[in-house]
Amino acid sequence: MLKLTVVCPACKYTFRAFDPFASLSLPLDVVLTNALIWSCDDDFQRIWCTIYVSPRCSLENLLYYFNLARKPNNGFKYVIAEINGRRVRILKPNEILNFRTEDYILYAFEVPDVWEGNVEMTTRFTNRSDSERPEDLCYKVITVINTHLRYERFNKKAKVSGSQEAFSDV
Repeated sequence: MLKLTVVCPACKYTFRAFDPFASLSLPLDVVLTNALIWSCDDDFQRIWCTIYVSPRCSLENLLYYFNLARKPNNGFKYVIAEINGRRVRILKPNEILNFRTEDYILYAFEVPDVWEGNVEMTTRFTNRSDSERPEDLCYKVITVINTHLRYERFNKKAKVSGSQEAFSDV
């Protein structure tokens, strides 16, 4: 039986496992991915970071990586999106991403857990209630973007495009 110890170079997390058939090949396949976190606190920070992700990664794993990079403020959660040109696409809960290149950029928007007086808290983005549709998440993300734009004194605002439910124009 092979004892395996893997240490993360970024956070120094140590993982130990036993491989009875010595079938694990090293080095482990990881991709460095650039990420931008849009916070929703009084400082309106945008935080650039690099996260290590597996080449085939679920949204739940991405949320874990973003929480390691920076915990969201109390009462807030992250919504993960990708931006292509001027289009923002919110990732779906069951979506699996394939990272093959290191020039990929992910965006995490810190949005409130409670939506417009709705008393029901969403436990996780992956287990959201029916009342929290992709359009609602899109409006939350747009609110965060517009708050940052207002803070930086831009005259333009982000808005929802009418063609697809989980897209918005910036």
